[in-house]
Amino acid sequence: LNVSNDSEVFVSGGSIGDEIDVRDYSEVSIFGNDFEIDGVPVDYGEITTGTIDEFGRLTGTLTGILQNGDPLDNVYYIEPDASIFLVPEPATLLLLGVGTLILRAC
Repeated sequence: LNVSNDSEVFVSGGSIGDEIDVRDYSEVSIFGNDFEIDGVPVDYGEITTGTIDEFGRLTGTLTGILQNGDPLDNVYYIEPDASIFLVPEPATLLLLGVGTLILRAC
């Protein structure tokens, strides 16, 4: 998946291929759960972890389950002017909201 030229892409299922390459002020939003980068669980939001390669891109291996249940296992490259966002699937988002309400009630 190569995304460039100020594009915005939303991924919730399917097969991406070998890598996710984001550049030129573009954004990719990936909907799902159980996300890990290089085998370490990560929170939802913008990807800010990984290593910097020789071209100044943030890189690592992103795994997880996409919103429709398809597995995700891709190397990513993010240029400094681009972003990948991890977004919880609606059921996970609902559970997070319910948990917040319970905490406020206590």
